[in-house]
Amino acid sequence: MSLSAPDAGQGSRDRFVSVVIPTVRFDEHLDAAILSILAQDIADLEIILVLDGVPMCEQREWSKADRLRVLELATRVGTPGALNAGIAAAKGEFIARLDADDLAMPHRLRLQRDFLLDNLDVGCVGSFVRLIDDAGEDLGGLESVVTPEEVRSRLMRSNPLVHSSVMYRRSVVTALGMYSSLMVRMQDYELFLRLAAMSSISILPEYLSAYRVHPGQHSRNSVPWKPYTFEILRKRSDLARAVGVSQLRQSLRNATWFVGQVVRHFGVVRPGYLRGAK
Repeated sequence: MSLSAPDAGQGSRDRFVSVVIPTVRFDEHLDAAILSILAQDIADLEIILVLDGVPMCEQREWSKADRLRVLELATRVGTPGALNAGIAAAKGEFIARLDADDLAMPHRLRLQRDFLLDNLDVGCVGSFVRLIDDAGEDLGGLESVVTPEEVRSRLMRSNPLVHSSVMYRRSVVTALGMYSSLMVRMQDYELFLRLAAMSSISILPEYLSAYRVHPGQHSRNSVPWKPYTFEILRKRSDLARAVGVSQLRQSLRNATWFVGQVVRHFGVVRPGYLRGAK
C-alpha cells in the first residue's frame, strides 16, 4: 500500500529529503514523530512510513497527509529490512532517519540538507540531541564530538551518533549495501563504522532531535554475547586498520567496550547517553 506523495522532479531531486520511519505499532509517540516532520520548514520532503508487518491505521491525524507515503510489509522483517525497504523506495538523495518514538526540531532537515549540499565530502551528518522521557519531559542534552576526524576516532571506542539525528546520502549508503541483515540490534553503529571507512561523518553542534528514553526502547534490549555484538567488534577493528590504528590498541579498546556492554546489560551502570546528559 502506498499513499501518493509529491513527485521529486529531476530539478529538485538533488535537494529532496526522504524521512524513513519504520514502526510496528500505532501510538501517541508515532503521532508526535510524524507531526514533527510535517512541521519542518522545507517543502521538498516526503515521509516514508514503513509498516513492519502491521496494517495501516487510517484513523490518525496525519494519515492523509500529502507528503506521507506508506510502505506495508506483509510480514515482519525486523529493523534492518524495514529500513532497507524504506531507502529503496525513497525518492530523495538525502535520507533522514527518525525512530517512531523520537522527534525532529522544525529546522533539522533544512540545516542538515544544507550542510550536506555545502560539504560534498561528507556522507552523513548527525546532531546534538535532547533526551526526553516517556511523557516528553526534558532530561537534558546529549552533546558529542563534531568534526569528521573526531567522529571517526570516537567510533572506534563507542558510537557518538544518535540514529534519529542523522541524515545521509542515499548514494553512499546504497554503495555500502545499506543496513546489514545480521544486525538485529546496533544496526546503526555497524553502518556508521562502514561508512566512516569510505566517507566523512560530521555532527552539527545544535540540538536538532529529541531522543525518547523509556523502558521499552529498542536499544535497551541488546545482549552483549549475541552475533551482532561480535560483528561490531569486527567492524571497529576494520575501521582501525583502514585508518592506521594498531590492532593491539584497538583490541584493548574492544575489550573495554565489551566489558562496558556487559555491565550495562546487567544494570551495573546506566547507559552512556544517560550518564553523558547535561
